[in-house]
Amino acid sequence: MMPADVKVPTDQIVRELAKAMDIHICDSKVCVKLLFDILRDHMVNGRVVTIKNFGSFSGQRIESRIETVDGKTTVTRGVKAKFEPSKRCFYG
Repeated sequence: MMPADVKVPTDQIVRELAKAMDIHICDSKVCVKLLFDILRDHMVNGRVVTIKNFGSFSGQRIESRIETVDGKTTVTRGVKAKFEPSKRCFYG
């Protein structure tokens, strides 16, 4: 199996952070959740989040979609996440 085929779930990141920082797993879970909430909020508001020597995250607006089912109209809007790796990101 190629490394790109292996998916790393959020729980694994939480466990690794807790171990690396010697903190309780619940505290680690809160940190990871808050980090991604903050990242998402910036992207939704049109900002680019740059992490030095890692990359940049931005949001790309998805066109509104209007659907009517059984007389009920729903408007769907969204933001698609985009990641641009740093040129220095993956040097060993």
